[in-house]
Amino acid sequence: MFFKLSRNCHTLVECGAHKAEASVRFGRKAIAIEANPITFDEKMANAPHITRLNVALDKEEGTAYIHIFGEDQAPGNASTSERTDARALSMMKVPATTLDKVTEKLDNGLALWIDVEGKSYEVLQGGLETLKKTDVLIIEVEEKQFWKKQKLDHEVKKFLEDRGFVYIARDQEYPQQYNMIYVKFEFLVEKIVDYTLDNLEKLV
Repeated sequence: MFFKLSRNCHTLVECGAHKAEASVRFGRKAIAIEANPITFDEKMANAPHITRLNVALDKEEGTAYIHIFGEDQAPGNASTSERTDARALSMMKVPATTLDKVTEKLDNGLALWIDVEGKSYEVLQGGLETLKKTDVLIIEVEEKQFWKKQKLDHEVKKFLEDRGFVYIARDQEYPQQYNMIYVKFEFLVEKIVDYTLDNLEKLV
């Protein structure tokens, strides 16, 4: 559904890209952002339409520490947040920036993919101007705290809805963890009008 809704968006910004699978599937201009240097070097896809950034995203620029929780580079085994149920095996210091800094030269018509292991709320806080330029987004949230100090799903929902986004759908990725799809209200109205006009023309 996300890719169908975003087919008219000119750029995808994939936050927490890992292998950059969403950017590859998007098939046109994409920015894939991955904080973990090892994952960035060993796992992330490299294609002409993808701009790859090895940086952490947060609510402000600075530095961050990646906590490594597993020997492999599976999603969820590394985050700039600490887990509530495990101690990190190691840590790495990395530069941090904001979503707004990444997208400052981009125009309206963005699609966002946010999968940042407990940092969704902070990424949104650092992307207030980006959200104004975004038509469609998908974001991973949790119903319980897997990560220390993380904001939960209802807080992320309120943040987005306060900024003019409309909830469309969700999946059930894991117990108490899922992805939500939101669209900008104006984008939704435009789609409804287009659909209505298309179907009226068929009746005339």
